Amino acid sequence: MSNIFFSADYHWGHSNEHGGIISMCKRPFSNLHEMEKAIIDNHNSMVKPDDDFWLLGDVAYKCSPQYLVERLRMLNGNIFVILGNHDKPLRQVINHGMVDDLIKSKKLTIIGSLDPNIISAYQLKPEGAHLILSHYKYSTWIGSFRGYSINVYGHSHGNMPEFTDVLACDCGVDVNGFSPVPLQAILKKIELRREWIRANNKTVVDGENKPEGNILRISDIRKENKEIMKSLGYTIDDKMWDY
Repeated sequence: MSNIFFSADYHWGHSNEHGGIISMCKRPFSNLHEMEKAIIDNHNSMVKPDDDFWLLGDVAYKCSPQYLVERLRMLNGNIFVILGNHDKPLRQVINHGMVDDLIKSKKLTIIGSLDPNIISAYQLKPEGAHLILSHYKYSTWIGSFRGYSINVYGHSHGNMPEFTDVLACDCGVDVNGFSPVPLQAILKKIELRREWIRANNKTVVDGENKPEGNILRISDIRKENKEIMKSLGYTIDDKMWDY
């Protein structure tokens, strides 16, 4: 049986010469090679060849198409990509036909348009869940105020707070130990949200109403996500979480 995983914001190639993702997000790596190796190794230790993997944008930045292709071909799984604002290299790769074999074999699927002016999202309904997958975090989305759907997003690198009465989840590497997030972890987090809502006699909130729940900042989000992954039996490397 295949599993489903999610991630975002790898920023392969985004070296310190260009402002740098490591310094910008204070990632716990000394250089790009170390960071990229950790992301790829963590990915392949969790995602198996037949698993589905959803990458919600910003795969690579400020690098050549060939640089990206070499790393993309290292990843296990059936890869689905929702393009982000820093995906010019991936758009070039696709336009130049450099991964036509992966697309033809359905090992790589690009969701939406290659036009950078078009922002795409996708509804996924695995195991009875209803996910709205997007690069950007939404304030409101299909079914958000009714409490049956979940916004899974990237882009913010943990800088957008989460609330205990909003059913949304940052799947980016900066708050998830530089590892993919299994569907079970997302569903566990949302169940914790629903438990808080029930215990406090609240209702699910979306962007049309002001959240009344507890605010989780980046360190809180990392801590919660880490505990969820531990509860699901995943091995935790503290260096990737506690920084």
